[in-house]
Amino acid sequence: MKIGLVTDSTGYVSMEDVEKHNIEVIPLKIIYPDGQIFDESALNWKEYFSFLKTAKKLPTTSQPSAGEFENIYSAMFDKGYEEILSIHISAGLSGTVQSALMSRDTFQDKKIEVYDSFYTAMALGFQVVEAANLIKENASIPDILACLDYMRNNTKLLFMVDTLEYLHKGGRIGGAQALLGSILQLKPILTVFKKVETYDKVRTRQKALARLVEEMEKEVQKAKGRFKLGVLHLEAPDTAKYLEEKLKVLSPDISMSVLGPCVGTHVGPGTVGVCITHLP
Repeated sequence: MKIGLVTDSTGYVSMEDVEKHNIEVIPLKIIYPDGQIFDESALNWKEYFSFLKTAKKLPTTSQPSAGEFENIYSAMFDKGYEEILSIHISAGLSGTVQSALMSRDTFQDKKIEVYDSFYTAMALGFQVVEAANLIKENASIPDILACLDYMRNNTKLLFMVDTLEYLHKGGRIGGAQALLGSILQLKPILTVFKKVETYDKVRTRQKALARLVEEMEKEVQKAKGRFKLGVLHLEAPDTAKYLEEKLKVLSPDISMSVLGPCVGTHVGPGTVGVCITHLP
């Protein structure tokens, strides 16, 4: 069976992988305070983050519509795909999965598998690229889903935000908590599994970076076989490079990813993170 692969823009899969594997990427949207709406993929990311640094009110983010999914799915079936696998940002973070499911239900005679990654950013991207590799190996949808289930249950994604300002503006923490955290130089480490949660709060940036490396070391020690290891950042290339050098002791192949506007709006410039996904 010829299987088509769809994901959304928050996996930040490289253009090289998108083109190599013929992956269809449906963009999430940025809604400015004045009501203007832009696809994440259509924005100039550098300009957007410059705007974000001075914005008194943050833009909001929104999922693609069911109609947009319907258009993509229809076009793929027209191209000769017999089945479609659609892998997306966690339903606990976005309505993207729900839109995909609504669209799927309009294709009564077609096979569309909508998969909730439980993650976003690099953890989602790892799943998408592995699914693409398995499709090239002529794996069936059930076999691919079994692999994705394993990856989903054996992933650790950790972020460290540079400032509490964006979490506060986005309503994730209160003003008093943000002020106290800034005074104490607290660096929250966030984790994602279905939703965003606080993993730990560390004093000083250097200690937080050391903690990110330490957590990846623990995960690599637990690895029973193959794993994917990576660093992600938003306008923090030097810090990302520092983490990459530290992690190269664990694996020579470190993936690097830059966060885009949809994830970046909620965590802010200066954010860095690490991710490991074990493979079956």
